[in-house]
Amino acid sequence: MKRHQPVECRGAGDGMAYSTRRPGRTVELGALAASRVLALSAALAAMGLFALAGMQVGCDDNGRQHPDAAGPGGGDGAVAQGDGAMTQKDGGAPGDASSDPYESQRQLCVDKINELRATKDLPPYERWREEEPCADKQAAYDAEHNSPHSAWKGGVFDCSSARNQNECLGGSVSSCIPAMWGESNQDACANCDNCSGDHGCDGCDFYGNITGHVCGHYENLSAKGFTKVACGFGGGWIALNFR
Repeated sequence: MKRHQPVECRGAGDGMAYSTRRPGRTVELGALAASRVLALSAALAAMGLFALAGMQVGCDDNGRQHPDAAGPGGGDGAVAQGDGAMTQKDGGAPGDASSDPYESQRQLCVDKINELRATKDLPPYERWREEEPCADKQAAYDAEHNSPHSAWKGGVFDCSSARNQNECLGGSVSSCIPAMWGESNQDACANCDNCSGDHGCDGCDFYGNITGHVCGHYENLSAKGFTKVACGFGGGWIALNFR
């Protein structure tokens, strides 16, 4: 089967990226009110940590997005330091909380996503424990090479069956995930919740190649076609694998 090439770019905030192997629309929110998410996004933007309004198409040679680049663009997002910032590279075995240094962060990650999904009356994602060791390796590899989704799209470890991936390029679960969700507050993403397919629609610019404003992170978080998520930690980065 031909693999869809993922896309990603890094914005001025170097905060998050997303990728997809095949068309996959997904959206999530949670118990946080949309107004709080918007306020958080604005605050992060003010600190130079989240360029919500500045997501453009394509990347330049330095990995930053700009509007004149050809090809599909990815998302950028929050890089707020704080609770849950990771520095270790390897997680523990799936299901073994006693030996997993990231156990509490993995659960927080899934809980945060499902909290947001609940605000849209979406069913919760299952914690995909079997995928977590693979996501750990991918996050660590990407951080080491300073290249979002590099391990996942290249099949470096040949261990993932995920369909889509978001990635936090540093920071914490508590800051990055709400910032990704905050894409839904953009005009370009106003119709995302009404898309019938899995890859955006009119009024929902998944890649940002129409309006310059990416909706893909939000779509992956709020997806109706996915049922589970694995949160991987490595090198200070966080990989979210969806299926």
